[in-house]
Amino acid sequence: MWLNFTLLALSIAAIVFLFIRVRRLEAEIHSVSADDLAAYSEILRDILLESEKTAERLDAAIRERENALEDIGALLDARISRLKELSGESAPEELQAHVKRLLRDGRTKNEAARLLNMSITEIELLSSMK
Repeated sequence: MWLNFTLLALSIAAIVFLFIRVRRLEAEIHSVSADDLAAYSEILRDILLESEKTAERLDAAIRERENALEDIGALLDARISRLKELSGESAPEELQAHVKRLLRDGRTKNEAARLLNMSITEIELLSSMK
């Protein structure tokens, strides 16, 4: 019985609270003038324009990165072709073994690159391959 009375009292208090809140919101809505709406509209328009500019900058940055990745891919393809030319199409393992042998014999990566007419990056790639 006390539980029912407590629930009823809480329900009535919640309804009164919501009623008061709705009345305050109605008062706030009626207090907004046409000038306020125009100002809010202008602010929203500025936000929209700024977001469009930001989207365009992001799109340009993404396109720039895509182009850079394509360039890197082309450079890697050229390096792979060069490695194949230097090592012969069927013998990349021999070139790798030769590089590892040079390094094991005490040559530096710079010296191995000079001896084989390759870049240091290519030597590092070949030496790190298993």
